[in-house]
Amino acid sequence: MQKSVYSAVLTPFKKDLSIDIKLFISHCEFLLNNNISLAPLGTTGEANSISISEKIDLIKALANSDLPKEKIIIGTGNSSFVDASLLTKVAVENGIYSVLL
Repeated sequence: MQKSVYSAVLTPFKKDLSIDIKLFISHCEFLLNNNISLAPLGTTGEANSISISEKIDLIKALANSDLPKEKIIIGTGNSSFVDASLLTKVAVENGIYSVLL
């Protein structure tokens, strides 16, 4: 993990309450362009209101974007050890090696 300021990342939602992945990635690009590294799905945001499958989709979207993975520390902590383990596994399998548990 690089030395940097890591900010919680807002998770934008569409009117149907699904995650707006395109807007999320755009917001991440804005933060990075302003020298702010990314800490999505942490405990200070909406992560507790998002399903495991939505978190997996978000992790994969981050990994498949052109965003520099070394500037991402993804929140994989969960009240369920099984879910926390799964989210961490998905992050690592997709090249995001820094996680918040």
